[in-house]
Formats: sequence, C-alpha cells, structure tokens
Amino acid sequence: MKGCGCNFGWGNMENFFVVPYSIRSFSAIAALSVWTIWPSASSAQTYQVLHNFCVKTNCSDGLIPRGDLLPDGHGGFFGTTESGGRHNEGTVFELTPQGSKWKFNILYSFCARANCTDGNLPNGNLIQDKAGDLYGTAQSGNQGVVFELLHSTRGKKWKIRILYSFCAQTNCTDGSDPTVGLSYAGQSSDALYDGKSPLYGSTIEGGTNNDGVVFELQRNAGKWTETVLYRFCAAGYPCVDGDEPEALLVQGSQNLFGVVPNGGQNEGGAIFEISPGSGGTWNETTIYGFCSASQCTDGETPNGRLVNDAAGNIYGVASSGGTNSAGVLYELTTKGKEIVLHSFCTENECADGQSPFGGLTMDKSGNLFGTTLSGGNENNGGAVFEMNAKFNVLYDFCGMKSCSDGKNPATQMVMDSSGNLFGTTGNGGTGQNGAGGGVAFELTP
Repeated sequence: MKGCGCNFGWGNMENFFVVPYSIRSFSAIAALSVWTIWPSASSAQTYQVLHNFCVKTNCSDGLIPRGDLLPDGHGGFFGTTESGGRHNEGTVFELTPQGSKWKFNILYSFCARANCTDGNLPNGNLIQDKAGDLYGTAQSGNQGVVFELLHSTRGKKWKIRILYSFCAQTNCTDGSDPTVGLSYAGQSSDALYDGKSPLYGSTIEGGTNNDGVVFELQRNAGKWTETVLYRFCAAGYPCVDGDEPEALLVQGSQNLFGVVPNGGQNEGGAIFEISPGSGGTWNETTIYGFCSASQCTDGETPNGRLVNDAAGNIYGVASSGGTNSAGVLYELTTKGKEIVLHSFCTENECADGQSPFGGLTMDKSGNLFGTTLSGGNENNGGAVFEMNAKFNVLYDFCGMKSCSDGKNPATQMVMDSSGNLFGTTGNGGTGQNGAGGGVAFELTP
C-alpha cells in the first residue's frame, strides 16, 4: 500500500469498522471539551478525558490529534491535530492545567498562507528548544515542510518560520511528505533541543525511487541546510533495505535507528541503523528484518518510535504478525537478536489488545507502556498496556456509551514524574454532535 506506511490488510490488521491511522491521514470526525473521570474496567487506574476536540463550529479548534503530546515544562502539553483549525488544515495546540480543569488553546492554524506554503496536515511530533520555540513537520504544503513556531515573550502570539520546503530538488530527491516529526541528540533523555545541533527526520516519499529518505537539517549562519543521509530502496525493488522510514531514535551523538514498515529482506519491514562513515558519507545497515520466523510470528509491519534501555537494547512494536497476526511487542538485543515479549490477541476476543501502534514509553525502572489501535474489549476501541514482569492491560477504550472516553489510540504516551500517563485517541469523544473526533486523556495509577 504505497504511501500508507502501514501495510494493513483485512487479513492481518483489522477486521472491524474503523479505518486505521495511516501515515498519510486518519479519517475521523471530531469532539467537544469536557473533563470526566472514569475508573478503568481493567485495573485500579483512573481515566480522565482532558479535552474533546472540535468544540467550535467547523472544528476551528482542531480535529484528530495526531502527533505525540510534548510536555511544555509547566505541567501542560503541546500537540498537533492533522485537520481542523481556522483553515481546516491542522493546528498546533497547548493544553494547560488550571486547577481541576484544563485550558485548551490553539497556537497556530496551518494553511494561513497562499497555497499552504506554511504547510498543512501536521501529523508528526513536536520538539521544543531551550528558548521555548517549537519545531515540527507538516506532511503537505506542496510536498511538506519543516517549521519553527517562535514563542512570543508576551505569551500570546506564535509566529511560524519555514526552515525547509521539500521537493526542492529535481524529482524530489531531497525527499517529500515528512510524517513523523524531528529527532535530535539527547531527545531520549528528555533534554530540550539546544537550537543549533543537527535535526534529523524522515520522509515517506521522494529520494531515488520515491520510497523515502532520512535527512539532516543543520543551521549555518542563521540559515538551514538539508542533507539527505540515505535514500531507501537504493538497489531498486523489491526494496530489501525497506521503504517509507518512520521516526528516528538518536543514540549517542549521531547514530540513528528507525523502522521501515514495508520492504526488507522478508518484505515484513525492518529495523535499520544509519551511522556516519568516512569522508562525510553515511552508511545504512539493516539490523533486523521482520517476518524472519515461520508465519511471521516474530512480527510484521513495525511502526512508531523506538526506545532503548541503558544497555543499548531496543524496544518497539509491530502492528501485525505474531502468533495471531495481531502484532507483537519486541526487544532487539545489542547482538541483533529479536525477542518477542508479547504476541497480541492471545487472550479471548483480543482482550489484551490488537494492532499496537505508535511506539512505546519506558519508565525509569525499565517498564514499558503502549497502546493498541483495536481490541481490548468487545467494542474494539483499543487499549493501554504495561509490560514489566508480565503483560497487563491498564485501560480499555470505548467502554463508555458512544465511545465518549475515546477510541483507537495511535500515538506514543507521555509519563510525568508521578507515573501518570497522557496521550490522545484519533476517534471517539463527545464532540461533533457526538460523532467524536478524538480526545486527550490522562491515566492515573
């Protein structure tokens, strides 16, 4: 499925009513603003809806939260919606706690310029620098852009600056359609971006064979220059190195790790490493090809941002494959050995969830937290799970009437210092006349 980055099919991903998040877009409707607390059906967790999207007419406040939430340093979060806003082309928003409630504010609505040269469809993650400015990508706006939102000292108005517009080279050899945001050295330790070191990212199209690139952005004398580090499907089809790269994990100062959901030696996706070589060149190495085991029990279609522990072992999810073709949670050791930690849909009626999506969160003790796009209960609304000594479902979505608690989470969660988890869902909620268009939520131990 070119351009999806997901390779979902009726036989291996979802046999139910909702179209999954694609790398390009997630079709859904949107929601209203409430603050509701429900005890979890799965454990002693307490679940709170912090915001339902589409409060205002025509969803001018945003629709379909897409990128992961980013802590703002003051107890709140920044995020993006892939549609809605003043021009119905996506937004950057902030959620701020105010006593027992949360204040929602739109910082920027995309496509404010002619021909959307400021970008639209901002479905990737945001990062923040030490000055408080935000950086991100928008998939469209010609062929996509990297942007910076400059923080006003008055705290009210944000100004956009376009750092790079893709497809600036013939045949888009510099890449097109960035979908997952940006990465930098120190990001995995929660350090703020220093504003001057290289930024790294990927696109799902463009490059040599239109199968995506990994790029570097470097600031020089106030200007930003893009360098393509690797173009996927370099040897042509069937793309043994993979295609449509996703979010990057930076280890050390420059080693980049990521996944490609398609292609690979077994055409089940792969984990890759890109590292600097001699003479300014960069080398790509496939460190694991999925679907290596019989019937893809090792997983297929990896997705989301990878996380690593102190020893350098890597953890992630694949949305299909596994014992019941419903996805896996895996570890890749420093020696390149893959260990399946959990195969989804092994419990009756997929009570343990189905189709993990959006990557993992690791706490200081090494426990892993994530979400599944579906399963979890009879409504197929998805679930929040934890993996420590054993696998445990923390919350089942769509347990409330009309899925007012949200459904189909597909982003990486954020954990605060108290162990509370925050995230978004792409569907559900009470907005848009009850049709739902996603929520922001908190899950408290």
